[in-house]
Amino acid sequence: MTMPDRGRLRGSAGAVLLLLALPASAWAHGISGDATDKSTLEYVPLGIEHMLLGWDHLLFVLGILLLARGPQRAAKLISLFVLGHSVTLIVATLAEWRVSPTAVDVVIALSVVFVAVLGLRREPLDPRALWPPLTILGFGLVHGLGLSTRLQDLGIPDDGLLAKTIAFNVGIEIGQLIAVLVMFGVVRLLAQEVPRWPAVRRGLFATMAAVGLVLAVVLTVRGDDEEAGPVRLAGTTAQAGCTTVEEIATGGAAGGHPEQKFFGATETVPEDDLAHVRGDGWVIVRYGPRTTATQLAALRRWIEGSDRAVAAAPDPAQQAALVATTARRKATCVEHDLPAIQRFSAAWLADLRAGRIR
Repeated sequence: MTMPDRGRLRGSAGAVLLLLALPASAWAHGISGDATDKSTLEYVPLGIEHMLLGWDHLLFVLGILLLARGPQRAAKLISLFVLGHSVTLIVATLAEWRVSPTAVDVVIALSVVFVAVLGLRREPLDPRALWPPLTILGFGLVHGLGLSTRLQDLGIPDDGLLAKTIAFNVGIEIGQLIAVLVMFGVVRLLAQEVPRWPAVRRGLFATMAAVGLVLAVVLTVRGDDEEAGPVRLAGTTAQAGCTTVEEIATGGAAGGHPEQKFFGATETVPEDDLAHVRGDGWVIVRYGPRTTATQLAALRRWIEGSDRAVAAAPDPAQQAALVATTARRKATCVEHDLPAIQRFSAAWLADLRAGRIR
């Protein structure tokens, strides 16, 4: 084994060990917060933040830069990637298509392996070959599905949905452009200043391949573990978490449709009506007596500002801060976590429209 080979091996092993030592929160880069009250322009910095924190996305883009060996080809390949994830981000969000974030993250990790393996080939890629750019376009489509699912997890309101999705996509592209310019400058500087740049470049590809493989395996294992136990909604902690279970609701045969979707703490709640529309596919959110005025106002804005089938009412005897029930699922939040309830509602309604609820 030559010295450069030993260096690449040590570098790859070090990167893998570092990756395994990361806390669980570092493996995912979901968007945090609540999008209910955000203006359209506020979705731009949200997209920038998500892209700059999405280190696996950036690792894939770095692989494209290293693979392209020049600015013109890099621009073409990255443009295909942009086209792919922009199309599926917008279309999937408008159509409310949702996919498993873990499955998407695994594909993203494998996309890093793909570009790394191409970079480790002894012979350069034929610039006339169509399959590498088409594969990158395909990976872009998958990346976009993941972006859409994470955006929908924020509870993005129906009002101005297209404009806000486009604004988020603009932010994604701005963040990616910033990252590309920085990475291109660093790569170009290294190529000019490092004496054994070809060997270093191969070492980078070897490290990327190792990181991508380990990431794919760990995400798959952790995804299986999550599916085996109670589902914990994103953005919660073990002490103040939201859990969802499969639970068939009863009642509602005698009720009708309520005259309003939100009921204040002192209003009479038509229990039969809420049970009736829950049987029709609605999401019914009950809030406990510890709900603050600010929390109540945010809940009201979400309920009344959405044309989705959701309603909210108080439950003075409820111990949990928020409980959302549907005909077949129930989410319980010990602490007030409106974004988690919004994600639960969006997932249920999307499954209902797609015919996945029987």
